[in-house]
Parts: sequence; C-alpha cells; structure tokens
Amino acid sequence: MNWFLFQLPEPEMLGADTPLRLRWLRLRRNGALADQGEAAPDELRALLAADDHAVALLPGERAPLHRVFVPGKSGRVRRRALPFALEDRLSEDLEQLRIVAGPRHGTDTLAGVVAHRDLDRWQDWLREHGIRVSHMIPDIALLRSLDPGDQVFLLSGTQRSIVLSPEAEPLAMPREVASWWLQQRASSSTPPDDARAEAQPPQGAVHVVDPATESDPRAPLQPPPEWSGDVLELLLAGVQSGSLPPPDLQRAVRAALAFDFASSAESPTSLGALPAPWRAPAALALVLAAVWLGSVWLEAWQLEREYRATERDIAALFEETLPQARMVDPVAQFESLLGQAEPGASTPTVHNPLGEAIASIMEGLAPRDLTLQRLRGDPARLELELEGSGIAELEQLRESLREAMSARVRIVSAETGERGVRARMTIEKEP
Repeated sequence: MNWFLFQLPEPEMLGADTPLRLRWLRLRRNGALADQGEAAPDELRALLAADDHAVALLPGERAPLHRVFVPGKSGRVRRRALPFALEDRLSEDLEQLRIVAGPRHGTDTLAGVVAHRDLDRWQDWLREHGIRVSHMIPDIALLRSLDPGDQVFLLSGTQRSIVLSPEAEPLAMPREVASWWLQQRASSSTPPDDARAEAQPPQGAVHVVDPATESDPRAPLQPPPEWSGDVLELLLAGVQSGSLPPPDLQRAVRAALAFDFASSAESPTSLGALPAPWRAPAALALVLAAVWLGSVWLEAWQLEREYRATERDIAALFEETLPQARMVDPVAQFESLLGQAEPGASTPTVHNPLGEAIASIMEGLAPRDLTLQRLRGDPARLELELEGSGIAELEQLRESLREAMSARVRIVSAETGERGVRARMTIEKEP
C-alpha cells in the first residue's frame, strides 16, 4: 500500500480558466519517497495506482487547526462541547462549519475547521474529475510533528507563509498577511527600554526563514529556493536533504489523518450522528417514544371527545328540564332547583318527567355514600354511573329508586377498585 498525497487548490481556482498544476507525492508504507511531480487534474486520475490510498490536502488557510481547552472528562462530552468552545474564534455560524475533533494536546483539545461550502466544492470537483480519495486533511496537519523547540519560526514563501510555534498549531497565511502578522507580533512583544539597552532579543521573537537569504539551522525544515509555500514541496525538500527521515514522515502522515474531513465519523456539529453501536438502540428508543407520544395523543383525543359529548348531554338535559331558563352553571342550577323541594313533597316546581326522575335520584343519593359520576338517557330509560364505598349502598339505592319511581332498576355492572366500587345502573319505566 502506498500513500498518494496531492494538494487541492483554493475553491475559487476550481472554476478558473487558468490551467492548474497540482503537486503530488507517492510515499511507500514506511514513509520512503516512491515518486513525485506535478500534474493537471485530468492527469492526476491516471497517476493513481490500484494500491494507492489517495489523500487530498486542503489549503491550511481554508482548513485551520485550533488548540482549545474543553471541559469534560469523557471524549464524547468534549466532542459535543468543542464547537461552543471554538465559537468565539470562528467568524461563521457553527451550522455552516464542519468541525473534526482531533487528539488531545496536554489539557487542550485539537480541532480542524472547514466551511461546508468549501468542502462541498472540493468534493464536487473531485467527483467531476473521477478522483476518488480516501482522506481529506489540512495540509498544515502534516507539519504538526515538526518540533520548533521554544522558538517561533515563519517559513516565508513567494505566495504563502507558514508559522511554526510551540504555542499553537501550524498556521498558514498569504504572504501579504504574514507581513502584517509580523508587525503585530513585533509591536505586542516589544521589550522595555532597559531590556533593549542590554541588546537582548524580545521574548517570543519570530525567526523568519526566507529561502532567498541565508538558511537558518535552527528551523525544523529549510524551505527550498523559490519556495512558493506549498507543504508537499517543503516535505520533499526535507526528504531529499535528509532532514526528514522516512519514519518521521510516516508518523506525520498517520498523525495528520486524525483531521480527516472525508471520514463519516461523528462531527460535533452534527447532532443526529451517533457511533455505529448506538444506532440500533437509538432507533428503537425513537420508535418507542413515537408510540408513547401517539398513545398519549390518542388518549387525550378520546378524553376530549368524551368531554364534548358530556357537555352536549348536559345541555340537552338542561334544555329539556328547564326550557325557560338560560344555562349558566348547570350543576349549581340543578342543586338550587332540587333544594326548593320541601321534605315529604314531590318537588312541585318540577313539572317534567325527566326532572321528577332526577329529583328522585338525588333524594336517593343524599343519605348514602354514593356519588353520581354520569347521567344520560331520556324519561323512559336512564343510565347512571356511580362510585361508592360498597355493594350494600348500591343495593339500598336500587331498592329505594324502585319503590320511589315505580320503575325497573338494575345494576348492570360493578367493579371494585382502590377507590371503592364503580357501577352502572339503569332505570327503565315499567310498560
């Protein structure tokens, strides 16, 4: 198996008329250089061998690396919190970014960030040219294994510059931006007057490594003459000069794969993504939750329907019993009506058969530990739902109503529960 690394251009260059020449390297499994060169996009597909693992390198300006402290003990918690820890550093909304969590660096967590629009354009371009890649990583991730010691180096190229610092991850920027960055860095690290008097270098000074001038032996890698800023060109120079042994290059490639944007692994900004072992239980939990919510909704719908039906029954009963009155509070109005009856009288204020039946029922319930839950029907047949303390109370009420109303009274059903007895009773007039 070989590693086939090639540099992707800036997204704006993908549709430009300017011919593209992409630098590529083929590395053997042990990190040794097998082949290298430049090729047009159409030629690149023909260069790929069957045993090549194609690795597309994203420009570091569009796919920067970050080092940030994220609280949390477990890796999963840190991955979920990572976007919010990075939010203050990013100029775009989190929903517009793809964030890949990298390894730990001491107490900090590493992350690679790229805009979805740029990633989509690169992937569309690769599909258009028939190039299948196994990995998509930031090119500057290949430089993470370089050790700058306690110094800060700016590798200055003709088109872009790269900063290597122990304080942060490798940083790529256009040459014009690098000049401004140097000025800002120098102004923020200017020593006091007494320090300048001693001719001491300012703390955190940047060592500019320009291939057009004399080389700096302290630099982790020495850029080749007329270096454009291309990472693969820099690595190739290190391999050819012997300053970058094949085992070190192999470790650099493998470590850089932690920031793979072509991987389908969990992204912290993708709330719906789950590791494979959890997908089946999560799907089952979602199904159960949906079934439970459906049953709750159905029960609520049935209760609402039953409530509306009860309201209609009460309205019909009120209209039939008190046709001249306006219904405001039917329960209170019925109680007031029944309270007007004198003891021993037959409620002279009620001149309706249904009203007389209700009066008899209320008189029968008054001395007993029974509660009327529902009443429905017409003067010929009434159905009662009752709750009480025992069967004996129901039997006494049945006998009382049979004698008072001269009707056939039956207990249709009765069941015992924690709250006592719940029963249904029917009252039918004798033919």
